Amino acid sequence: MRLIPAERRRAIDWWGRHPETVLPDALRVVLAAWREGVATPFGVELVADLQDRVGATVDGMWGDESQACYDAHTSPGPSYPSGWLPGQHYSPREVEPFACVLHWTASATTVQQCATALHKRGLSTHWACDAWQSVDYLDPERWRAWHARGCNHGTIGGDICQPVMPKREDEARAAGYETHVTTNPTPRGERRVLALDPVVRDMAASKLVALHDHFGWEPKWPDTHDQVAGGWEELRALGFTVVGHHHVAEPNRRWDVAPWFDEIVKAAFRTV
Repeated sequence: MRLIPAERRRAIDWWGRHPETVLPDALRVVLAAWREGVATPFGVELVADLQDRVGATVDGMWGDESQACYDAHTSPGPSYPSGWLPGQHYSPREVEPFACVLHWTASATTVQQCATALHKRGLSTHWACDAWQSVDYLDPERWRAWHARGCNHGTIGGDICQPVMPKREDEARAAGYETHVTTNPTPRGERRVLALDPVVRDMAASKLVALHDHFGWEPKWPDTHDQVAGGWEELRALGFTVVGHHHVAEPNRRWDVAPWFDEIVKAAFRTV
């Protein structure tokens, strides 16, 4: 069982006060799961639907951060949004995508906080996931996100929104994450870290599978946690289709997502 964030509780309360409301089956399943205390993953389309139904009824249901984030996702039509948050921290795509670079936003416990944190730093990413949802911010075929210095061309950025440092364990668990302090299985970064929530792992893995299917990539990733490339051309020449930020950053600069990388790719591609 998981704690239900405040906005989920307000959604449940709204549903309880409006039992006559006809809801799509998928949305009803999510609300029923929340009511039972289970943090069920869901897509941004359901969020937009729920926001349309509840947002005007429950004042401030989503909060300023969430509202800003979801405003960018609910533009008309099935396409990706053409905008990020205020400001344009991305560029037109010039090189066909060939790989995904995994990051974490260590200060975030939600995709909303991730979007805000990246915007404040003048950065962007194509997609992000937390313990409740996976969202797409930018069309990877149209836009080049600013997410990995030297490796933005031809890569797709993805952010995992879960705290990693042990000092944030209580915060992460209070936010609804299933985690505990464990040993970093790699030589990169701190020795003690927070374990990756299985729900977050599976959502990140599902996204990797979807990207590989869409672009026709044959999965390939480094068998080391050392830096493997210093630029996008070098990375493309190696043929890797998924790497962590730590694989393309100097060892003393970045170590995301070294402790979680092997777990994610094994979940995605069923390796032993």
